[in-house]
Amino acid sequence: MEAMNKVLSNSDTANKRLEFPVRSLPAFPMPDGQNSMEFVAFDRLQKPWKFKVSIRNEGRYPKPWLKGEWDDYVHHKGLKKGDKVIFTMDDQENGDRIYYIRAERKLFGAMSIVSVGVVNYQFLHPCDEGGANLVAEMMLKTMANTPSDAGGGGQEANGGSRWF
Repeated sequence: MEAMNKVLSNSDTANKRLEFPVRSLPAFPMPDGQNSMEFVAFDRLQKPWKFKVSIRNEGRYPKPWLKGEWDDYVHHKGLKKGDKVIFTMDDQENGDRIYYIRAERKLFGAMSIVSVGVVNYQFLHPCDEGGANLVAEMMLKTMANTPSDAGGGGQEANGGSRWF
């Protein structure tokens, strides 16, 4: 289930914290009397990232933000303004909640998952000489290098989007 998604602003990538919509707060329940909660989210390669969601103590609305390893995640994934970050969650039968994080970047008019060490993006127009062949070659190499434990065959574990 999707917990939060946001197209990143310059502030989100430069200020070491992610400001996110108030409507997403119910996915991050805070203990009574507290203004923050810590959690771990796993990327698609199952790397754990430690985050902390906080809200302000005063004011008309909570204004949530996320810190913790956010800045490390931004730099590790090479995120920039216009990329999208998506948190999903999976409630377990035992009551535990597992969070996942992924980042997407618009490439060739479609959002694609950002994977470090899997895709070495080169921006060539497909109509340029050799551009179409290079794009196809990059896609095939990436699909071949996708770890089988990361959804296999380039298919998201949640069954929807494809990555390359």
